[in-house]
Amino acid sequence: MNALILLAAGSGIRINDFIRDKACALLKGKPVLVYSLEAFAQSKCFDQTLIVYRDPDQKKTLETIVQSSPWKDLKIDYVRGGESRAESVYNALVALAAQSERDFIQSSNTRVAIHDVARPLITSDFIKTLMAHAQAHQHIVPANKVVDSIKQVEVDESEEEIGRIEKNCDRSRLRSVQTPQIFNPQKLLSAYKKLNEACAKYTDDASILESIGETVHYLENPWPNPKITTKSDWDYILYLLN
Repeated sequence: MNALILLAAGSGIRINDFIRDKACALLKGKPVLVYSLEAFAQSKCFDQTLIVYRDPDQKKTLETIVQSSPWKDLKIDYVRGGESRAESVYNALVALAAQSERDFIQSSNTRVAIHDVARPLITSDFIKTLMAHAQAHQHIVPANKVVDSIKQVEVDESEEEIGRIEKNCDRSRLRSVQTPQIFNPQKLLSAYKKLNEACAKYTDDASILESIGETVHYLENPWPNPKITTKSDWDYILYLLN
């Protein structure tokens, strides 16, 4: 049994002037949430889905979207998110452990995928490929080579737009990572419990596992998988869909 956690609770502060809710907004006539539901359903890799929502109003909207979609018969539960991304994931993991068969979290063969709904271009083919590698490696994330020159800088908090470059980074050893990130759920939940409130400083779940000594593998993603963060991201995704 494998489970999917879809994160839809983000505040979307940087795009609020353009759209009110990234997960519920219509992208080429289809709610953003449905793109992810469709890709993961078509992969046929998951038995249960948890959608993490922000507040009761958003939950109602998300439920309406699901019930109006071709994927309304999927086994879907809803979990309220927290103040941070890490808290939202933790809430979902705890709910998953409580709702699923007792041996789900304990089984070494099960996997949990965590995906940002704001990445609507994920494909079912790549999900299946990731899952195949996840069975061999336990923890795996999609990644892309960094094409820009990357610098480590000295940050001046009083003047965020300008600062001093400290050194160049070897981009051949750097990757930008995305979602879905797929893990052994027992080890991920254990990492969350061990780090407790310190989890909030991490920007993804792979970092949380790495911090307790777990090895996380990556797989190059051959397809674009941008995240909706700003209006320019939205416009780029529309361009790709067209």
